[in-house]
Amino acid sequence: MRSTIYDEIGGAPAVTVVVDAFYERLIADPDLMAYFAGRDMARLKAHQRALVTVALGGTSEEYSGRMMQPAHRGLAITDMAFDKVLDHLHAVLVSAGVPPVTCAKILAILQPLRTDVVQSSVAVAR
Repeated sequence: MRSTIYDEIGGAPAVTVVVDAFYERLIADPDLMAYFAGRDMARLKAHQRALVTVALGGTSEEYSGRMMQPAHRGLAITDMAFDKVLDHLHAVLVSAGVPPVTCAKILAILQPLRTDVVQSSVAVAR
């Protein structure tokens, strides 16, 4: 059986720790907190855990949330906000002891989501 990034970081327990710390940072960031105001954080964390599990090759959960573009439509997420989210995730991964090469792999998996998450002024106006 081949090892996945999910296995490398410690599976479900590690994903839970990382997702919890990640959201603590996001809702504390003055530039990002408005995106999470009034949101069901328990639900967001559950979706994020499932998404991270699947994205990193784990099979312990099934992601049943919406696709990225519809889930983020209307939020007017900027490139700066997307970059800050990735920066926070990187910091959390490093503090959790994830090796640098694995952090880079994880960020490389997430980078292509930018086109579905970030909304240009043209896309928002539609």
